[in-house]
Amino acid sequence: MSLHQVIVDCSVPGQIVYRDVSCFCAGSLSVTCECFSPKSFSFQIPNSGLGDESITADVCSAANTDGELAKTTNSSTTGSGIHNIQSVETFDGTLVGQYCIVQYCGKPYPGKISNVLETDVEVECMHSVPSKYNTNKFFWPTTVKDICLYEHSDVVTLIPEPEPYASRGRATRHFRVLQEIWTEIEKRFKLV
Repeated sequence: MSLHQVIVDCSVPGQIVYRDVSCFCAGSLSVTCECFSPKSFSFQIPNSGLGDESITADVCSAANTDGELAKTTNSSTTGSGIHNIQSVETFDGTLVGQYCIVQYCGKPYPGKISNVLETDVEVECMHSVPSKYNTNKFFWPTTVKDICLYEHSDVVTLIPEPEPYASRGRATRHFRVLQEIWTEIEKRFKLV
């Protein structure tokens, strides 16, 4: 048996749709088209005694009927003014347009979320300005935008919009993440 594409709809726990040839004509991995004769298979989910809602939450991380994940955990600030970095627990369309920190090859990069998929997040990332003394200096690439898909686990935290580094001169294209947040990021990724 050759299997090339598997589609999971989290609103139907225990069911997968598969086919021998991949098709992306629907534009979304959560929507199944009828191209290339898709077949479905249903797994028997053992009753946990907690009800269907808990099974759906366990299998699909609290998916709603659209197959998207619901609600996000916003970052908070502790009483001392230090930003408490919290990972994003669930993903849905409300994240589109928000800023975040993603990790790529063990390094943190700020970016703007442009799309949320079932297992991935599309983020337009900033590039770092090489500096020996300041790791919190970034710019938006203009020639070729840096847009990539990141797994949900690679999204470190949500952040406010990066602020301009300077109000005039050559550094007006440069931005920085709020310093309290970046200090925590530096500690987490051992940048200092």
